[in-house]
Amino acid sequence: MKLNINNPNNNILLEPISKDHLHKTYEWIIDPAFRKEFMVRGNVSWENHKSYFHNLIHDPSKQGYAVLLDHLHVGNCGFKHIDNLDQSAELWLYLGSIEVRSIGLGGHVLGMLLKRGVNDLRLKDIYVHVAENNKLAMNLYRKNNFVEYGDLSEEWKDRNLKILRMHWRPS
Repeated sequence: MKLNINNPNNNILLEPISKDHLHKTYEWIIDPAFRKEFMVRGNVSWENHKSYFHNLIHDPSKQGYAVLLDHLHVGNCGFKHIDNLDQSAELWLYLGSIEVRSIGLGGHVLGMLLKRGVNDLRLKDIYVHVAENNKLAMNLYRKNNFVEYGDLSEEWKDRNLKILRMHWRPS
């Protein structure tokens, strides 16, 4: 697959996640290399995956989006732990299709997601957790005004690697 995100014929869309995205996401989730890179934990089974998707779609503290490039499902992103009172949420993003990981798509998707968080969800505090050894992700977040901040959420404390919490500081 040869894609160029700067080609005006290529369209990048964030589509609300739905059951239509279940199978492609499962293909990514069962890949051990993907699981390690994106810190996926827990038992991977079709039933668990369906349950996770059901929760993502129906839990009001979560917003999930499929990343589409030229109508191809190439990744997922969204917000979790949305707190309307504090106007805060944790951002998450992954590109499942290896072919699109080095063409600059992540930066475009991150920008679209941040805009959605601020404009649609009225978020003022957006943060992300990233493995310190994931240099590509660290560079992406730093380039987009994320800075290291504070302690980890309880959700990440049981890991065998260093996880950094980064907060977005709009310029």
